[in-house]
Amino acid sequence: MTTTQIAALQTSQVYALTTAEVQKLTADQIVALTTAQIAGVSTSAISVLSADQVAAFETQDLVKLSTDQLRALNITRVPALTNDQVAALTTSQIAGLATLQFSKLSDDQIASLTTNQINNLDSTMLQAIPLTRVASLTTKQIQALSNSQLGQLTNSQVSRLSNDQIVSLTTAQIGGLTSSQIPSLTADQISSFETRDLRQLTQSQIEAFSGSQLSNLTNNQIANLSVAQLGYITSTQSPSITVDQISALQNVFTTAQLPNWALPTS
Repeated sequence: MTTTQIAALQTSQVYALTTAEVQKLTADQIVALTTAQIAGVSTSAISVLSADQVAAFETQDLVKLSTDQLRALNITRVPALTNDQVAALTTSQIAGLATLQFSKLSDDQIASLTTNQINNLDSTMLQAIPLTRVASLTTKQIQALSNSQLGQLTNSQVSRLSNDQIVSLTTAQIGGLTSSQIPSLTADQISSFETRDLRQLTQSQIEAFSGSQLSNLTNNQIANLSVAQLGYITSTQSPSITVDQISALQNVFTTAQLPNWALPTS
């Protein structure tokens, strides 16, 4: 059929196309389908689309696909979606994807998600981001996460955040890190925290750090903690604080402000 003939098909006729007939459609014929016709494509037809056919869908047509239609897309065809197609999906369509489909997004596709799409991801979708894809999130996408969303990342995902992603976290987001996530932070991540962000750490968050993690704070970082925060460091954690860190504290705070573990020994 010509593209003109394709465009002239009734919705019922499009729905009646067999999987064998659908598989023979060219990219130009896919493009010729109208938005109304797209709504008539059966889920069985969607399930047999080739990578080239998937990539041929126009964004204005793609956004008309129902949840059932999108879920019918073979997981091996998810990587065939162009970045523009991914960015055009509505938040409802993203939410309607099967988690296995979402987990098949490539690095470039993950990076193409809009901040609005990111901000509307639920915990199931967030946790479906493969560990190898976490670093693909742009700093703007990281900043689009709500405090609640940040707290829903798995410990393994948190440990895969890049230093640039850690730096991009806002002071408000720092409060979203949970006590169970904090122990998963690496030495490089800890030394990447901005001092203004560290000052937002609560007692429960500070107590969640291991002594070894606290020893990874730079001298400047630990010296910028508040008097109250220094007081939150427990007797279990304090033996790991280094001599250099203690010296940095003694250069900033008075003996009246320092906790017992940081006082001069003579």
